Amino acid sequence: MNCGIHHAARQYVSDARVVYVDTDSAVSLHGRASSCTRTVPVVRAAGERPEAVVAALGARGLVDYAEPVAVLMVEPDAVRAAGLVPEELVRAFHAAMCPGGRIAIAQRRVTGERPGSGPVHPAGAVPDAWAREHAAALFGPFPLVEPGLADMAWWPYPDEEVTATGVGVLAGVGRRV
Repeated sequence: MNCGIHHAARQYVSDARVVYVDTDSAVSLHGRASSCTRTVPVVRAAGERPEAVVAALGARGLVDYAEPVAVLMVEPDAVRAAGLVPEELVRAFHAAMCPGGRIAIAQRRVTGERPGSGPVHPAGAVPDAWAREHAAALFGPFPLVEPGLADMAWWPYPDEEVTATGVGVLAGVGRRV
């Protein structure tokens, strides 16, 4: 569990409400005991339906969907491994959010195989067009904001002038309209 996320959020918005939605029950238990999350609620989501997770956040008063909210989804493959379908979770957040809300998704290399071929790409390689299309599809009903989907090493300013080597993590931000 990354302790820096809530500190970063509160650096920009001092009264930001931060909630960790954890898909790993062992991490949730550790997170509750961790000094960095004593003031940040940790909600366990493993084995839950996406709509139930999103609804529970509102029902517990942890998230006010009448106000624009921001969701950060890191490692959608870990979400999938916990039994949740990331695309369904994104759609559930979209349905609950008011206009102006945002979702940020960071997708490390796409795992598995491309239909009819071998592995998508080796670890650390720049994702190919299929991997980019797969990562972009995670945003579902959220239109991507500029600059769209880009390697995190280059975001938010990807262009032909960038000489840094990519890190193999595609990231983007979608906006609820």
